[in-house]
Amino acid sequence: MRLMFVNSPVRKAWVTLAALTLAGTLSVIILYFIADHANRRDNGFVRLFPPHPVLPGNVLPVGYNTYYFAGHAADTVYLGNISAPFHLLAVPATLADTQHIKLKLQYPLEMLKRITVVIDTPYFYMLDGIAPALFRGNIYDWRAGKFMYDSAYFTEAVPIGPSSLAIRSVMANREYALGRERSAAQPVQFDTTILQKQIDGLFCTDGMLQYNNTTHELIYLYHYRNAYIRMDTTLRVLEQGRTIDTTAHAQIKVGSYAKGSTITLASPPMTVNHGSAVAGPYLFVHSGLRASNESEEMFNLGGVVDVYDLTQKERDRYRFSFYLTNHGNEKVKSFRVYGRTLYALYDHYLIAYQLNDRYFPPDRL
Repeated sequence: MRLMFVNSPVRKAWVTLAALTLAGTLSVIILYFIADHANRRDNGFVRLFPPHPVLPGNVLPVGYNTYYFAGHAADTVYLGNISAPFHLLAVPATLADTQHIKLKLQYPLEMLKRITVVIDTPYFYMLDGIAPALFRGNIYDWRAGKFMYDSAYFTEAVPIGPSSLAIRSVMANREYALGRERSAAQPVQFDTTILQKQIDGLFCTDGMLQYNNTTHELIYLYHYRNAYIRMDTTLRVLEQGRTIDTTAHAQIKVGSYAKGSTITLASPPMTVNHGSAVAGPYLFVHSGLRASNESEEMFNLGGVVDVYDLTQKERDRYRFSFYLTNHGNEKVKSFRVYGRTLYALYDHYLIAYQLNDRYFPPDRL
């Protein structure tokens, strides 16, 4: 028996559903190729690849893809876990063994939303920018208590002293701004002029905030443009610097939902800088763009890291690049440089790379 739905509502519904499904599939494919186009084209710059700036060492399976770098103390690297915020994984420099640490906090847990743990020896911090709530404890007993003025919501926070934090928040105009929290007696001070708006003031200024304990400087590296900002601990801008690629203007498209109440990226953005690390005079940048002298095959072998010496004049800062190669099918998610070791975190592995003395003189790190 054959059913015919000629000009029927059922047939029209199926045709509409099929058309919408096809349109959705084509949209995803088109957006993928738009986002991937930057890696297939000549982006107008070249990289230097000296032999073996970093030397791969031990590999540690970590089991879960929810770990992140919390920090380090002495010869131990600490990994936090976004799925288990009261748990730390302590990893020795040799990656030979691990220790599980349970953080203690006397505070109503139902009040907390999303905790990030940051180690800045001898302290550890538990930071929740949604609640908001700030806690600090000692790494010798791993017990934290409330401290500082914590009325400001934030999306990023880094300790810049035992009782001071640099934070990034969304202002009432839905634009990012940097601020500093210092003590219970002083409210948060925001500076809305540091991050340079190009499109919407939110996505176009998105980036990474890090603190260099050696130089006592803050670095803010934009995700979608070839720029970074150096600041002192009072958020005074020391310099606006450039990375080696040519994307000076963020290439993003912003949309909105529910009559403008929610804003979002309307298409996949071209990510210029995926991640970064700071150590000594160096800024390490995990770039998202392929250079003119890189083949697509080479670029896809791993994450490319560009090294800058911030003590040099801007035109001389770029030193060289190297790859953090894929481990199996996993790409590097993030990395940190502690002492003379670069630690790269993948979904299920932590890999230690030794810095080559020839390119990273021991007296500089």
